[in-house]
Amino acid sequence: MRTPIPFRGEGKRLLPLAPSFLALALAIALFLPIQQGACAEALPASYDYYFGNLHSHTSYSDGVLTPSDAFKHARDAARMDFHAVTDHGYYMQEATNLHHWFMALEEADRFYAPGRFVTLIGYEWTFTDGHINGFDTSRAASRDTQRSVPEFFEFLAEHSGIGMFNHPNYGIQPNWNDFEYSGLGDAHISLLEVGSGPYRHNIRNERAYRRALDRGWHIGATSDQDNHRADWGTAAPTRTCIIATELTREAVLAAMRGMHTYATEDSNVRVFFSSGESVMGDEIVIDPKALMAGEPLEFRVYVSDPDAADHLELVQIVASGGEVVWESELGQAPPHATGAIGGAYETVVTLAPRSSYNWYYLRAVQGDDDVIVTSPIWVTTGSGIAVCDFAPADAVVREGLSTRVKAEIVNRNKGAIDRVKAVLYETGESGRRAVSSQCVDLTGWAGTDIWFDWTPTAPGEARLQLELVLPGREVPELFQAAPILARGAGITRVLIDEGHNNRYSGYMDGLIALLAASDYSPEIGEHAIAPEVLAGTDILVVNLPEIGFALTPTSFEQIELEAIA
Repeated sequence: MRTPIPFRGEGKRLLPLAPSFLALALAIALFLPIQQGACAEALPASYDYYFGNLHSHTSYSDGVLTPSDAFKHARDAARMDFHAVTDHGYYMQEATNLHHWFMALEEADRFYAPGRFVTLIGYEWTFTDGHINGFDTSRAASRDTQRSVPEFFEFLAEHSGIGMFNHPNYGIQPNWNDFEYSGLGDAHISLLEVGSGPYRHNIRNERAYRRALDRGWHIGATSDQDNHRADWGTAAPTRTCIIATELTREAVLAAMRGMHTYATEDSNVRVFFSSGESVMGDEIVIDPKALMAGEPLEFRVYVSDPDAADHLELVQIVASGGEVVWESELGQAPPHATGAIGGAYETVVTLAPRSSYNWYYLRAVQGDDDVIVTSPIWVTTGSGIAVCDFAPADAVVREGLSTRVKAEIVNRNKGAIDRVKAVLYETGESGRRAVSSQCVDLTGWAGTDIWFDWTPTAPGEARLQLELVLPGREVPELFQAAPILARGAGITRVLIDEGHNNRYSGYMDGLIALLAASDYSPEIGEHAIAPEVLAGTDILVVNLPEIGFALTPTSFEQIELEAIA
């Protein structure tokens, strides 16, 4: 039996340990080059890859057969290392079905074989805001008892459970108020289904994953099947891979809490993403002065598939805001001219953090279009402050015209922080100029919106920075907005009328985006049309009355028609 060594992150968001001789030797070993085509595992010697499924159902809720059937199929037919049965919690709290919870636990114990196959019993808490799986609690939660998302978070906290955001598809659910940050929830929600079933193809939820990360959540990546038929693990090759010390319940649950996971559409690809001693799921705390100085970090990338036909086409590192900050060059030189890697691909990437709060995850694409997404590595200054939605409110900003700039400041600390000085800067070739400043009080474990007025002084690319001066911290926290294109004053202005019971709330987003990308300046008009409203307007778009809603169309008043004429 291998002797385990300490692994940072067996509890959620633990910081790297101080390096010992063994850890230093391990870190050096991790950066030694390996021969292309070798099958090295690129893991610390006491860890291994384990593949399984964390979302499935049986007849104990709205699926078929029993947990025993599910475990047997997952073990023998799908050849998985672990499998979780997560029947709907509201079935488990009905008087006639309460015994199913205890039966499921007993069945899981019968099929549990440490070192060979790990069985887990969880439950799916269903609610209009979104569904969440719960694990490692003594009983199941139910929408009939925990009647809101905050109540479910309180249940997880009370039972020290593990949560997983399920199938966060924007087309079918509001995704927990668009992943509104909750410190209590973040302390116990450790995972998100970047891929989800139950269909025979994987439904990708990477956009939702990035959104949750941007809003301050610390969550890892999974890919599960949501089985409702007798196809546990065989509905698709999608898997959640867990990196753990051993194949036991305790080790698997610890890896889930620590987010040492990745989501894969390939059933056996091995991926490792690390920086020094820290691996996917860990947080690296850097000195704020190192951030200001632009000091870089090295990230180690490793991808290996034992199947010769599964060649690698693309490897990326995706960072905060969804920006691809590094991409492989597999097609540019031998032996990667065809994308074939003959065993293992490994490289070291140097990146300099841009803000006081950053996340990075590895994304790989194979030749058959299978996608692998890892849990992130966070790089922060340790303040517990994140910033998202840092951008102008207008789809198009124009030279010489004032626009509103929003930023959501997420305080991941439990305690409030008062009198934070927030300064908006514009940077360019001529240096950095302060645009505006204000003081803001930050609620604990929550996000706070702030707004600034900004007037671009010239057309072209503009860059904004937000500096936060926290009480008691010597160096300010720094956050960067994505580059902004300021258009010239002569850009064509388009006004879309929605002030006559003809609004198409949300449906105009595509048109607005198209106009903005085509060098127009679109705006929504929600009020009566008057000369001052039309001032500077080149094109007026009048919508028809909204279909399917009990709105009475209104006519244009004579004064409005005269203004249009």
